[in-house]
Amino acid sequence: MSKRKLTRRQSWRVQKVQEEKAARMARKTDQLRDSDELGDEEEGLVVSHFGTFVEVEPLAPEATTPQAPATDALSGTEATYQCHFRANVGAIVAGDRVVMRRGKSGYGVIETVLPRSSLLSRPDPRGNLKPVAANIDFMVLVITPEPAP
Repeated sequence: MSKRKLTRRQSWRVQKVQEEKAARMARKTDQLRDSDELGDEEEGLVVSHFGTFVEVEPLAPEATTPQAPATDALSGTEATYQCHFRANVGAIVAGDRVVMRRGKSGYGVIETVLPRSSLLSRPDPRGNLKPVAANIDFMVLVITPEPAP
C-alpha cells in the first residue's frame, strides 16, 4: 500500500502545524529552564519512553532536595521523573544515559544524551534501522523446543 499523496497546500499545512507544536513545546521547556523550578544538571538513566516524555531515574541521587519525589514504599528505591525533551536531542531509547534537570513534583527536562556504548536496533517496514535500547551489557536468549503444556 502506497503512502497517501498530499497536495502542496496540505503538505504546507501539516508542516506548519508541526512547527507550531514544536515551538509550543520549546516555549514550555524554556519557561521551565529559565524559572527557578529546575534544579542543577545531573546524570540519569532512561527507563522508558512514552512519546512526548521519557521516564528517567537519577543515577547519583542527592541526599535531600525539595524537588525529590517520594520513594517507593515497597522497594525503597527512588521514583522516576517524567522528563520532556527537545526535538533536537535526537532519538532517546531505554538505557540511554542523559543529562537532566529535576523539576518540582516529579517532572524534569532532558538537556542532552550522553554517548552510547552499544545500540540495539531493529528494521522498520521500510528497511531503516530503528533504535530499541542502548548501553546493553549482556543479553539472555531463551529457546525452548516445545511450548509449555
